Amino acid sequence: MSPAFTRLTQNKTLARLRVWLPPLILAALLLTVYLRTLAPGLTWAHYGADGGDLITAAFTGGVAHPGGYPLYLLAARLFQALPWGNLAWRTSLLSIVGCAGAGLLVYRLARRNTQNAAIAFTAGLAFGLAPLVWSQAVIAEVYGLHLLAMAAALTLLLAEKKDALAGLAVGLAAANHLSSLILLPLRKKPNLAYLGGVCGGLALYLLLPWRALHGAPVNWGNVTSLQRLTWLVSGALYTSQAGNVSGAVFLQRAGTALGTLTSQFGWFNFLLAAIGFFSGQTARAQKFSLAAVALVSFLFSALYNTSDSFIYLLPACISLALWLADGLKWLETLKTRLRNAALIVALLSLGWQTFQVWPQVDASQDMRAETFGREVMDSLPPNALVFARGDRAVFALWYFHFALNERPDVKIIASDLLGFDWYRENLRHTYPTLVVPPQAVFETSLRQANPGLTACQVTYREWTELYCLPEK
Repeated sequence: MSPAFTRLTQNKTLARLRVWLPPLILAALLLTVYLRTLAPGLTWAHYGADGGDLITAAFTGGVAHPGGYPLYLLAARLFQALPWGNLAWRTSLLSIVGCAGAGLLVYRLARRNTQNAAIAFTAGLAFGLAPLVWSQAVIAEVYGLHLLAMAAALTLLLAEKKDALAGLAVGLAAANHLSSLILLPLRKKPNLAYLGGVCGGLALYLLLPWRALHGAPVNWGNVTSLQRLTWLVSGALYTSQAGNVSGAVFLQRAGTALGTLTSQFGWFNFLLAAIGFFSGQTARAQKFSLAAVALVSFLFSALYNTSDSFIYLLPACISLALWLADGLKWLETLKTRLRNAALIVALLSLGWQTFQVWPQVDASQDMRAETFGREVMDSLPPNALVFARGDRAVFALWYFHFALNERPDVKIIASDLLGFDWYRENLRHTYPTLVVPPQAVFETSLRQANPGLTACQVTYREWTELYCLPEK
């Protein structure tokens, strides 16, 4: 073998290492951190009460709460088939993969913009360790997949190529979370191929009526008609909370949202991101697209009047991370000493941020939902008629009862859903021996129609509240 050939081979190997080593290290770091802080089972950490509903709907072939989340249900079922850990833990692995994958796509976009692997690595790491992103990586929720789908769609949209594929990515992102439709107008010149791709991704919503026909116990909306499908997908159940804020409340919520954004990477790195936004390091079209994503996410968070609306700031973290990359690139215009000092401060800020955030996002010790579910299941009398109130109680009991098949003798009733005809239909199908009168919108009606069953009421308000009525 000639020396020239050997040098050529070595050069190619080094070139491959330069390309692949940074993203591999980034993925390894994020996966390690996420696994160390992952919830051990069902969890309520980080406003994750919906996890019991999502896990159970995916596992039983049902339909999750509005807006249905068909892509998540399919992906979660794949992870549930893994041979390790308990059902909730396996489902949470989807969130880990989603957030780590989104971090890698941020790295790719940043490297494409800056042509600098170290800068791209820093941006990807800052994104993956941002408190909002990290918190959703360690629980069973739709937002890890949401970030991955949004980042993938943005990657294709900003490349201004492959119209059909870019449209499909947007449609699939919206099939996981309908808010992803904010990406739809970011294509400069949408054509039939692009719009066809979008429709192809959105077609996943047609799986929901098919799933509803199987009569799974978690079957929101029982979407056997177009009207019910529209109700479910549009999230009509929650529309009263959208925009229902006064001017003063909006300003207060906007201030809170802005504070949340500034805390994601630390103040110094947020300042760098602001510099990056104004520095002109990227094309104007891309800057507009990222600004549009951040602005709509910000407004949605401020206008959606719920305690957990801050979660809708997640897409803005993608924009911030890419602006941070631009800011780090801008440092190259400074004198060497000043540039090096600023880079060191940026890295130290990121390290200090991670050190501070770790205890706040660590869900590895959160056993509240698991303890609640097992305590209630162990305490219920035989053949009990259990009226549960609140998302925490209802969804946790659905998980233990329907997904883990515990206490098949009892009947779990979500009291807050009795006013919906579709839910009463589900009860009749799920519990054939239960008498459900046509207008049984209150607990009293069900108790009177089933006098032979012991009625119990359960909820969770930082402690378990379980009360069973004495038998007559």
